[in-house]
Order: sequence, then C-alpha cells, then structure tokens
Amino acid sequence: MPRRSRRSFATTIIDGSSGKMPTVLKRRSIYANTDDVYLLLTSAVFVVSLGYGSLLPVTVPFIEHLADGGRRYDTSWHAGMLTGVYTLALFAFAPICGRFADHVGLRPVLLTGLAGYVATVSLFGLSPTLFQAYAMRVASGVFAAAVLPVAMAFAGASHPAEQRARRFAGLSAAAGLGLLAGPALSGFTTRAGATSSSAGLWHWALASPFAVAAALGALAWVALFFRLPSGVMHTITITQDGARVRPTLFLLLMLLMFGIGSFEVAIALRAQRFLGMPATAISLIFMECSVVMIAAQLAVFRSSPAWLHSGLVTTSAFVALAGGMALLPYSDSDPGVVGLVGLIAAAAGILVPVVNYRISVDAGDHQGAALGKSIAAGNLGQAAGSFAAGVLFNVRPEAPFWLSAGLLAGAALVSTRVAATARNVACPSTEEERG
Repeated sequence: MPRRSRRSFATTIIDGSSGKMPTVLKRRSIYANTDDVYLLLTSAVFVVSLGYGSLLPVTVPFIEHLADGGRRYDTSWHAGMLTGVYTLALFAFAPICGRFADHVGLRPVLLTGLAGYVATVSLFGLSPTLFQAYAMRVASGVFAAAVLPVAMAFAGASHPAEQRARRFAGLSAAAGLGLLAGPALSGFTTRAGATSSSAGLWHWALASPFAVAAALGALAWVALFFRLPSGVMHTITITQDGARVRPTLFLLLMLLMFGIGSFEVAIALRAQRFLGMPATAISLIFMECSVVMIAAQLAVFRSSPAWLHSGLVTTSAFVALAGGMALLPYSDSDPGVVGLVGLIAAAAGILVPVVNYRISVDAGDHQGAALGKSIAAGNLGQAAGSFAAGVLFNVRPEAPFWLSAGLLAGAALVSTRVAATARNVACPSTEEERG
C-alpha cells in the first residue's frame, strides 16, 4: 500500500459580512476524514468509559469489601474519593498529553495511554486493599488522560463543520455507551456473587467487569497499532493572530462536570441508603442516564448546526439541569426518580458535546492543547463534585444536590453572557463551507 503524503493545503476565505481580507486560513490534514481510524478511536473512548462506568453501581460494596465492612462515614467518604482521584488525575495530565500529541502525533500518545489503561484497570479490579485500589485508580486516570484528548483532537481536525459536529457527537455517544454498558456489565457479573457467602467468589465477581473492560481495551489497542497513522495532525482552522479559547467556556465545562460528578456519587449513596436499592437497581439508574444522554446528543447534532452556537440551548439546558438536581432529593417514588434522572441526563447530554464543540471551534491549530485543557477543566469540576458529594452527604443527604443546583444555576447565567459575546461570531457552517 503506498505511503500517504502528509502534505496539507490552505484556502483563503473572504469575509462576506465586511468584504475584507480574511484573518482565517483553512488547512486540512489528509488524515482528517479517515473514517476507519475515527471508528477505532471511538472504541478506545468506549473502553475508557466502560471501565469508569463499571464502578459506579458497585462503589459502595467494592469499598465495604476491601475495608471489611467499614463504618458508614468511611464508606461514603471513600466513595467520593475513589471517584474523585480518577478525575483529578485526568485534570492534571490531560493538558500535558494533549499538548504533547500536538507536537509528536497522536499515535505514540494514544497507544501508550491505552496500554497503560488496560493494565491498571485490570489491576484495580483485583486490588486486595484500598491503598492499591487508590493507586490503580490514579494510574488509570493518568493513562486515560492520554486517550481522551487525542480522540477529541482527531474529531476537531475534521472538515467540514458538520463532519466535525458529527464526530464530536460520535465520541460523546461512545462515552455514553460505555457508561451505559459499564453499570449493566457490573449488574450482570455481580449477580451471582451477591448471593454467595464466599468472600473469595464475591471478590472475583467485583473484579470481573474490570477484566472485561481490560480485554476489550487490549483488542482496541491491537487494531489501533496496525491502523493508526504516524505524524502530526493538522486542524482545519488557523487563526493568524493566534487561536484563543474563551475562558468562560472552560468555566462552564467545569461547573457542568461538578454537577455530574456530584450526581454520580450522591445518587448512588441515596439509592442504597434511603431507597434501599441493590446494585442491580442502581445499575438501571445509570443505564437510564446513558440512554437518555446518547439520545439527546444525537438529536442535537442532527439538527441545524446553528443550534450548536445558540445561547438558548445552553442556558435552557443548564436551567433544566439545576432544577432536576434541586428536586431529586425530595423524590422518593420510582416515577419521580426516573423522570428527574432523565431530565438531568438529557440536559447533560446536550451540554457536554456542545461546549466541547465550541472550544474546538475557538482552538484553531491547537486542538490537542485546547481539548486537553477542556478535559482538565471538566475533570477538575467532576473531581470536586465527587469529593463534595462524599463529604456533604454525611453532613446532610440533600446538601450535595443543593450545592450542585446553585452552581448550575450560576452556570446558566454565565452561559447567557457567553451567548451575548458570541453573537457577532459567524457560525463555521456558513463561512467554512463557502471556502
């Protein structure tokens, strides 16, 4: 098979609104529309989300098993910490990995990250102590930080704008499918162990979903090893006077992920402590979240590209998310919980890819660095939300929901300001397509 040239091309665009010469050039890598590589990257994102989602419904029994049935406060605190340290590691290393990928190419960064993730997620499931569980959880976060920004940077290099939007939606859907499959996998594999009196069998049952995630990750690594091209990727948009992402977009993403991180921990604790749900029932809650999030993402990105820049979309979604979080601790009926969880999931499913898409549009020729920062901002917020939920739940069970609702309401106000400042920015689906 002939070796592909790494040559890229540039096209001048006329600003139709002013008639002036452009400040933007378009440059497209010949790898930007490589569909088979993109599909393999979505599989890597799926594996990372599968490993993360597998822990959510079994967090409490996993900790109790390793801590020998520790005290109530300790279990809640560790539930928040075990989730938080993973996202904190992503926060610390995602910008580094994204910037590194911009310079050396996605292949070495992605393959190293995925290999490390496969090893650490399998060792996490086999952890005999909480100390090892924490160590492997941190290591998994470090290696996941080398997978996620690279996959997002590939999507950010896509052309035209609709293709880029679809690929962001595809990556978000892959992450949602992983979060859907993870709880389902845990519920299935732990069902037999839950009825057994053998501690050894229960330990292997808890470890089995992470072994499955590791096996799928190994298959994805082999496929990527043979198909992933070498070289540095170029994006489609270069701002001559320097690309600059609006800081408020990172703030919005941080507040959004704070709410999601708090929700994941608080709903699991509330479902077990106050609603008496077993791990299989809690799995269904997270499965509902994933299904609704995927449906919301696909609905948004199949609509007009102008919606991706609509302030009404982001503000309304933040308001809905804040309202759902505020009402959830007061709902004890199954229909009420299902309805509010669906509302929260739909709003989050819209916001995560839309905010990341806007960051990518602003990023210009620095997709890896900018999207690495977006992952860092999101995971800092998610880690803080997880920590806060684990601590505040023992102070007052409603407190994590109250705090998240207040911050998300503030994010709705911030999003109106972002929309106001962006009204004079042309939508990429118009100018880019004319070029």
